[in-house]
Amino acid sequence: MTEIREQVLQLLLAGMMAGLFSLLADRVNDLTTGKPASEEQRREWILAGSCIPVIFLCLLFRSDQAPLIPHLGFIPLTAALLYARVSNAFILTLLTAIGSLLLAPGLDRVAVLIDSGVLLAPAALVLSSRFKQGKLAFKLTVFSVLILAQFVLHYITVLTAGDTSDSFSLSEVPIYLGSALFSVLTACLISFMIERALNNRKLRSDLEQTTVRLQLESGKLKAYLEYMPSAAAILDRQGNIIHINTTMLEYYRLRIPELHKEDIVGVHFSTLAESDRLQELASSFDKALQGERDTKISKSGPYIYLSSISPIYEPDGEIMEVLYIMQDMTELEMLRSEMGNVERLSLVGQMAAGITHEIRNPMAVVRGFLQLMREKSPVSLDHYYRIVMEELDRANGIINDFLSLAQNRIVEKEDSHLHSLVQELVPLLWADANLRGQSIELKLDDSVPNLYLNPKEIKQLILNLARNGMEAMGDKGMLTILTRTVGEYVELEVRDTGSGIPGEQMGKLFEPFYTTKTKGTGLGLSLCKRIVDRHHGTIAVHSDEGAGTSFVVRLRRLADYPAAMSELQDSKEA
Repeated sequence: MTEIREQVLQLLLAGMMAGLFSLLADRVNDLTTGKPASEEQRREWILAGSCIPVIFLCLLFRSDQAPLIPHLGFIPLTAALLYARVSNAFILTLLTAIGSLLLAPGLDRVAVLIDSGVLLAPAALVLSSRFKQGKLAFKLTVFSVLILAQFVLHYITVLTAGDTSDSFSLSEVPIYLGSALFSVLTACLISFMIERALNNRKLRSDLEQTTVRLQLESGKLKAYLEYMPSAAAILDRQGNIIHINTTMLEYYRLRIPELHKEDIVGVHFSTLAESDRLQELASSFDKALQGERDTKISKSGPYIYLSSISPIYEPDGEIMEVLYIMQDMTELEMLRSEMGNVERLSLVGQMAAGITHEIRNPMAVVRGFLQLMREKSPVSLDHYYRIVMEELDRANGIINDFLSLAQNRIVEKEDSHLHSLVQELVPLLWADANLRGQSIELKLDDSVPNLYLNPKEIKQLILNLARNGMEAMGDKGMLTILTRTVGEYVELEVRDTGSGIPGEQMGKLFEPFYTTKTKGTGLGLSLCKRIVDRHHGTIAVHSDEGAGTSFVVRLRRLADYPAAMSELQDSKEA
């Protein structure tokens, strides 16, 4: 019975390593400080922390009454030797040998060292490299063979000693065989627990690394969304907004200026959508949930957007979220419109160049003969001659507009005052106004400085804008011409009290050949735009239906006029 109690106690003590290793494997990360340790260093700490106390407990509770029952501290030692590096294995072996000699002072020292498992250390270290790379079955086999070898060495040592060989009985053989068998099972349990703990650590480490990578990728994705020029929002499957970027926030602030991101996240997209686009967005969202990508061009006020709603898939193929992107296409559409205007102007130039000499000369001949025929015809026909000659003059004016619009010539500018050009046109404008029963009001700011202009073109600009305003008004209308200084610019405004311009026509006013007049050519405002562009200015139109229209021309004032004149002189000499 002594042998059995000794064996059970030693097995329990040796088996403690499995529990200690599992416990420390979960806690060692919390115990490390300073520079992060590698996975191999953590494994060494875990082995040392679970192996050393078990070895010394086995030595401490060893009984001298059962010499054939070895202390099983060599089981955790062997496990540590198989899993540790050579340097750490040497330290563990040395500590075990010292502990065995100190805790068994009355025994033969050679027997004590053999009993401690130190002699198997070289074999365990030789097998360590292959052991670590092998599968679990191979590891269990190697571990079991080393444990059985230690038992063989122990029995040989004990049985060859004279004081114990006489006390050996065959009836005790099953006990010793059972001791060896249970020791092997304990070793297998320890190895299995070590492998399980190491695998769990590896899985947890992989999970932590994957989590970090996902967080980094998520951060990158949010950064991409945040700084991309397009407006972007991420919606969940219920249509609630999960994330928006600053561009999308600015889009919503066009309608709700006091809006913040915190007010939007978690809100259903239908809450913030325009009422006229709600059905369209809901349809696109439903398509995205079915795996379809929907792209449309939509208009919101003066802005044109290319919107795209796409599904975001999980790794298993399920639709996780929906990505909503809006690209402001207003400027691009304006560029396309400008390109269309350039193409039209190019066509106008080709037409004008072809028809100038072919039509103008015959028209001059026809007009001359009409004047001769008018002198020789009765007075009753004067009305018809006048109509024909006016139409010829109108056709000649259209040809002149063609030429002015199509020519891409360098404009010669000079020191001019805007008020002088306006005053030169006042008699002509008053004559037109009196014929229509209209009035003209001048509001000229005395602070307006000299500008760098082409007088002929600026006069044509003012005349075109003024006559357009007169044609838009009825009797007793008021045409107002204003000038003012705004910072670095001088503004010229021509305002009428006509019926105004419908909103759908505002974007096409400066397109060549676009007109709302029955006898218009659609070249007047295009010509005005071309003149302003050649003076590096801007022209804008503001209109309220039923309240009138105003055209505002903005020209940059010269901060250093002498330098500009010097630059002009140099360009002429070149």
